[in-house]
Amino acid sequence: STQFDLVLEGNYLKNSKDILLKEGTYNAFIAIPNKSNPAYESHDELMEVRSGEIKEFEIVADTNLIIKGVIDANPPTPDNFQIILIGDQLELSWELIEGIADLAGYNIYRTNREGRFVFYTQVAKEVSSYRDSKPKADNYFNNRLGYAVSSFDLGGNNSIWTEPGYLYL
Repeated sequence: STQFDLVLEGNYLKNSKDILLKEGTYNAFIAIPNKSNPAYESHDELMEVRSGEIKEFEIVADTNLIIKGVIDANPPTPDNFQIILIGDQLELSWELIEGIADLAGYNIYRTNREGRFVFYTQVAKEVSSYRDSKPKADNYFNNRLGYAVSSFDLGGNNSIWTEPGYLYL
């Protein structure tokens, strides 16, 4: 069960912020307590949420009360993430994500001295590789360097990271 902050506008209750959900199929049901009458209840509504889509929905709980909202789904995770050592440089690569109108680019994460992943850099949506020429073994925990990539969209949503890749320097 997920709760959202709603704002009354006329006969409409609207979400005050975008509702962020992972890709999937959701069953939506609204029940709103009422002091003088039974609760306003809706019928079950089945909603399909796909990566990168912005989906508007409307659920009628009563003829006098309509729930409206907008779901801005996270973009998909990049596929086929790989790390290749080329001389003293590391090349990261992944498949471009296509068909997502508001895709903005990709975030690259790298491990730090403690072995934790931190944001490292960002590249444009047309870019499917990145070459890191700065790795030095003594800068990383146990000489182990890790990378991961996520996609992000114009709405500020981030995908789940790729499965991390590691190299020992």
